[in-house]
Amino acid sequence: MKKWFYVYVIELCNGRLYIGCTNNLREGLEKHNQGRNRVTKKLLPLKLCWVCSYPKLKMALSFEAFLKSSSGRDFAKKHFISEVNSS
Repeated sequence: MKKWFYVYVIELCNGRLYIGCTNNLREGLEKHNQGRNRVTKKLLPLKLCWVCSYPKLKMALSFEAFLKSSSGRDFAKKHFISEVNSS
């Protein structure tokens, strides 16, 4: 079975975004929601806003790095978050 890699964006309770990458999305989100991630544990509850899968780790890490850049965060807010928050 081929392994996939996931880039995800979650919204923290303070409205800020957390961008991450994992090869097991379910487990990664469980860790966040159970407070086992040092960055997000004090900012619960979390809301998954967007996720994308990639067949190669290098591709996923490259897009994660872009989303963590200033222009990437603006891109995420414009294309992934505004639609979620407007509903």
